[in-house]
Amino acid sequence: AMLKAQAASGVSRVRDWCRQHGSGPSTSVRVAGALDRPACALRSWRRAELAVARASDVESDTASRPQVPDTVPSGSSGKQQQTSAPPPPKDDDFSWAEFLRSELPTKLAVLLGLIALSRVGVYTRLPGVDVEGFAGMMQNSGMMSYVDTLSGGSISKVGLFSLGIIPYINASIVLQLLSAAIPSLKKLQREEGAQGRARFQYYQKLAAFVFAIVQSIGQLTYIKPFVEDFSPLWLASSSCALVAGAMALLYIADTISELKLGNGTSVLIFANIASALPSSVGALLATSATTDPLNIAI
Repeated sequence: AMLKAQAASGVSRVRDWCRQHGSGPSTSVRVAGALDRPACALRSWRRAELAVARASDVESDTASRPQVPDTVPSGSSGKQQQTSAPPPPKDDDFSWAEFLRSELPTKLAVLLGLIALSRVGVYTRLPGVDVEGFAGMMQNSGMMSYVDTLSGGSISKVGLFSLGIIPYINASIVLQLLSAAIPSLKKLQREEGAQGRARFQYYQKLAAFVFAIVQSIGQLTYIKPFVEDFSPLWLASSSCALVAGAMALLYIADTISELKLGNGTSVLIFANIASALPSSVGALLATSATTDPLNIAI
């Protein structure tokens, strides 16, 4: 009798839940039918309690989910309204005012000024040298004429920047070869981060200084026949001037690199080659016109 009373209370709870949620009486009918068998009374009561607990969990999950409206908004003619994506932003037209207010014009002006300064040093000649005679000799020599073209004619002009950026290039090549043979240099360049690379560049500049001293003495000794008064004092003073010019070009190259408009060394090499193009093309046209006019067309 006690079990039947407990099962009856469970059935009433199931009926109440079914009535609240619009379900049919199938669940309560099955539990009530089970009460007629006393052996299943306790089991039926437990099943009823379990059904009520599960129904409560389902109700809580349904309440936590976002509700989707069943009705379609008016004006859509029974179809879902398609949300149009915002149009892609249009590219703004080029504005000279914004360009002039940016940092780029200032950087370009500084770049052109540094290139002009590097060319002025080429035409600042060393005293006591027959530049015209040495330039004529350079034009008749094949290999030296090619090297002079790459340097923008600075070697034949025997100017303050006649060494160009070549000492730094030689130092870079030598240190790159040494880093492949010496593990400490390779580790300094590749594994120690920005500080290691800065120290490696410092070594490159020291090596460039040594190369500048050696190359200045060699170049001044090479032009000895074209010097009016070749003396140890003139050799020492001219060597110091050429080394100072090479280090000044190295500083100009670093400044160009800091502008982030290109590699400073590459920009100076390009400026040297571009400055030698008009004279080279003019000499080529003059030679071709005198020998055979058809060579100009070729």
